Amino acid sequence: GGAGIELSQNEIMEPNRHKEKVKSVFIELIHIGLGIPEDTFTSTSMLLMKKRQSLPYPELHEESFNNLKFLKACMKLMRVCGIQDFGFADLHAPTSKRFRRQLSGFINYGRFIGDRESALFVEINNDRDELIAGFLEMKNEQKMLKEQLNQVQADAEKRWHEANDVDDECGEIGAEIAKQNKLQASIREESLELKKKANMLKDKIATIELQIQEMEGNERKLAPQIVESPDLLNRDIADLGNTLDEEMKYCDNAEQDSNLAELRVKNVMKAQNDVADATNLTRQVSDDKII
Repeated sequence: GGAGIELSQNEIMEPNRHKEKVKSVFIELIHIGLGIPEDTFTSTSMLLMKKRQSLPYPELHEESFNNLKFLKACMKLMRVCGIQDFGFADLHAPTSKRFRRQLSGFINYGRFIGDRESALFVEINNDRDELIAGFLEMKNEQKMLKEQLNQVQADAEKRWHEANDVDDECGEIGAEIAKQNKLQASIREESLELKKKANMLKDKIATIELQIQEMEGNERKLAPQIVESPDLLNRDIADLGNTLDEEMKYCDNAEQDSNLAELRVKNVMKAQNDVADATNLTRQVSDDKII
């Protein structure tokens, strides 16, 4: 009944009176246990038909080949169920004892297959659970790795932009350094020029000092002979001396400021003119007195 096979008590107890039922039971058991369908035993292949035609009196063997295939399938099934002595008589002269033993062997075989399938199902289900758990873990790890990859890519892109910014800044700094180098060279050249001018001023001042000293010597020599405005002349000379002192002070700072140095040069030149004028005036006074 569990395999879809219906047997009455009478058919089990007197199988020899129900041979067709016994045959149908074995056909169903073969289908269930071996997976061989019923039409396998009712159809004849071309190869078997040729063999049958090659026999003497082939009409006598129309069913013998199919019956032989069916007997071999029953024997194979019974061997699988642990019954090794199944034979031709079990189909054509079955007994209750052997039939029940054969049915019991198939039932035990079915239970064994069921238990094995159940155990296999449990094992497969456990493997399935492990595979699902591993898949979910792998999926989570893949998600985490993808997030890490995205973060690494974002950091790399950020560093790339920062590197470009640094390159731009380096370019600007390089241009500024070149500019400062040019400016420094210009300042250095200007400083050398200022030093030259300062040295020239010092030489001129030294010359003016000598001229003043000479003029003072002449003035001392001419002082007794001067009758008109000697005080005014002394005051002019004193003013010229003060002017000369101021120019000397300006010269000390000439190396630091080019504009101031140029102004000092102009002042020194003016002082030279004033000295020349004073000298001329002294000579005129001296000549007038002599006359």
